[in-house]
Amino acid sequence: MLNLPLKSFICASALLTASVTSWALESESLGITSPEVSPTPAVSNDAIYERAFCGGNPCVDLTISGQTFTFLINTGEYYTVAESEVINLFSSQPNEVEVKDFEGRPSPLTFYQPTTMRLGGVKPLRSSYPVASKSVGGYKKNYGITGILGARDMVGLVWDIDYEHQRLKVWRSFNENTASFSVHSMIQGVGLVKKALPSTQVTLAKHTFILELELLEPEDIQINHNFIKVLEDASAIEIKGSRVLGRFFENGYKNGAQYTMTEGKQDTSIGGYDYHNIFTVSAGFDQHIGRGFFSRQKRVVIDLKNNQLWIVPDAAYDNCLAELSDDGSD
Repeated sequence: MLNLPLKSFICASALLTASVTSWALESESLGITSPEVSPTPAVSNDAIYERAFCGGNPCVDLTISGQTFTFLINTGEYYTVAESEVINLFSSQPNEVEVKDFEGRPSPLTFYQPTTMRLGGVKPLRSSYPVASKSVGGYKKNYGITGILGARDMVGLVWDIDYEHQRLKVWRSFNENTASFSVHSMIQGVGLVKKALPSTQVTLAKHTFILELELLEPEDIQINHNFIKVLEDASAIEIKGSRVLGRFFENGYKNGAQYTMTEGKQDTSIGGYDYHNIFTVSAGFDQHIGRGFFSRQKRVVIDLKNNQLWIVPDAAYDNCLAELSDDGSD
């Protein structure tokens, strides 16, 4: 079983809000003691909505049939999912649909047509899409979360995720000139024929990959195992071995999965900005830029309607693996 140096682990998991002392799968080791749900602040500075994060994740309050629930946001999921207390408010008949899980395996889900979902009780979201009945596990237990808002229901608004100050703002439109962004990248939008989820180009060892934007999964970058050999031949990564890692990180939302641990040796370029030695894993079906990467930026702005991504990097994490100890000890 692979033992990563402590500083490498800290680098790859820097902003997880739970106190994690090892790459263990047992939830008892994650140090979560009680629910933590932040109140909804007043709208300010022309934003139509503003809210503090929930346990290190951007979240929103949605009003459905007169009741308010807290949802995480996640561009890496095509559909919205909700716990039973939300689903019970829907009067539509269930529709059984087979979808693919994160390893490409078929998984049955039950979908319901929702009533109007309002952001902060005011702004109606695009609620013409069905919502899946699904448990969000530890998210609910530890943070009072009752659903996850998917990419299709996020279209039409601009999601301004301030990881530095742990706050989310939502805008109707966004003017890039109001702030200084080092990274500006076009993204492929939601529902396109060739790519259903928001994605952007990433360059590794002069090879260009299309990676989904994933706000909840813990990796920096996950590359499909079919492409690992390409990067290994280019000496762009070093295979460190395999082990089962807890994809659930602090919440218990997904079971453990087998990963091939890799370390980058060359620059990772996103939107013309070079990051050095970004922590990379290979497993299953997904290819994405994950929460581990985004949560170490100062600010991330995603406009799914106009297919735009802006990032303010945190220079402390530009060279992630450079923080390894010299002797490689834990």
